[in-house]
Amino acid sequence: MELEEVEKIAKQYMAVKAEADFILERQNELKARLKDAVEKIGEVTAKGHKILEFGDIKLTNQRKESTPLDVDVATEILNKHNLYDQCVETIERLDQNAILVAYQKDLLTAEELELMFPKKVTYAFLVG
Repeated sequence: MELEEVEKIAKQYMAVKAEADFILERQNELKARLKDAVEKIGEVTAKGHKILEFGDIKLTNQRKESTPLDVDVATEILNKHNLYDQCVETIERLDQNAILVAYQKDLLTAEELELMFPKKVTYAFLVG
């Protein structure tokens, strides 16, 4: 492949990317306006979703519910019932900083450290 051909392809790529960025930005603007309309004039379903229908189009602001653990409250309640130790999972993991300190104290060799931390090469493709 000749350099002139690569330059032409790169320019096309940059033009298409600029169009895609513009379209994505516009799509996000329109989505925000539509969500606002659903919030203001949509109907609430039995499940708590907000829906706005017209013609063959249905806009839905779907209600999602989660029940995350409140760690502080759970800890207090579990301690009150002497259940904390039963309900805690201990996960062992290597402390990378401690490994480096051990190396700095000459408790590990450079070869051992290199084996523990192998180099990994990755590439990021950039056009600009």
